[in-house]
Amino acid sequence: MSDKPADILVVDDDPWIVELVVMAAEERDWQVISASDGPTAIELLAREQPRLMLLDVRLPQQDGWAILKELERRQPAHPPVIMMTANQVEEEDGQLHGAVAILRKPFSVRAFLDLLGEYLN
Repeated sequence: MSDKPADILVVDDDPWIVELVVMAAEERDWQVISASDGPTAIELLAREQPRLMLLDVRLPQQDGWAILKELERRQPAHPPVIMMTANQVEEEDGQLHGAVAILRKPFSVRAFLDLLGEYLN
């Protein structure tokens, strides 16, 4: 890992998604840290202070909406959160929960980079 601060925190229990995010982010020299659950994500956000968070909706134990709600309670000045989902209903509901955007799975690397570029460039 680099000494450069993290740009992105990706929260997903699917290692393939995490690896895809890391590989795509490297194209833009963005640093990525990851968590597979909510408590780890909240801890990393406080310690690492990334500029953006990618948060999967479907996680074991605690879903992404609950994590976002807890994050808003604990850290009102948290970084922008982009929710990731494959479910159309969750996608339509996302804006009501404070997410700045929804990234629909499966996503293209180009769409991913364009969306993240809006918040990181």
